[in-house]
Amino acid sequence: EADYIVASNKGSSSLIDARVGDVIDRLKKNGQWCDTLFVFTADHGEAMGEHKVWFDHGGLFEVTARVPLILRAPGGPTGVQSALVTQHVDVAPTVLARLGLAPLTKARGADLWPLLQQASPPERAALIEHAGNNQIALATPRYKYIRHLKTKWTFPGYPFKKGREELYDLESDPGELKDLAAAKPELLAELRALLDRTKAGQASFQGGEAKVDDKTLEQLRSLGYIQ
Repeated sequence: EADYIVASNKGSSSLIDARVGDVIDRLKKNGQWCDTLFVFTADHGEAMGEHKVWFDHGGLFEVTARVPLILRAPGGPTGVQSALVTQHVDVAPTVLARLGLAPLTKARGADLWPLLQQASPPERAALIEHAGNNQIALATPRYKYIRHLKTKWTFPGYPFKKGREELYDLESDPGELKDLAAAKPELLAELRALLDRTKAGQASFQGGEAKVDDKTLEQLRSLGYIQ
């Protein structure tokens, strides 16, 4: 059963890849590609058994938090792969700058284009937040720091425990299998403080209420979000 679902997930990714290719081919055929700003990214990945999380995007490990970001702008470089640490909040400032529009006020993200032009990418850290405010994390080019904000047993194989901290060396341990929190207390404290500084001043999320009709409920049910 697991093999079938994993294969289905890979098939879905291949299908998306093919359909994006169709769009690009059509733009080239129509002569529009050279004038098109193209951005491809995703909201999250999906765990296929990693860290005992099956078929869900639970936790803030790389398999969930690390997603593609592909940018192509008229007149820009092509075929360049960068090690620059980026975040979703960088997308809007980057797009607005490429379109010659006014920047967002109080935006936490940055225009990536000037940074991508540099020979050596600047040191940046990505703030990662878990849906439901269960966890928060900080990723640098080498390390990932994770802090548990709530105690929840949503994923029995990987329960959230309020106050727990995790630390991983993404360079030597890309699968995030060896927690270094106890072995590297000074680095843990440094990343803890960096996360707090990064988070400081950020507007807190305020949930709202909305009326949900039967059609929306059925859509949510079909996606597995409600029973």
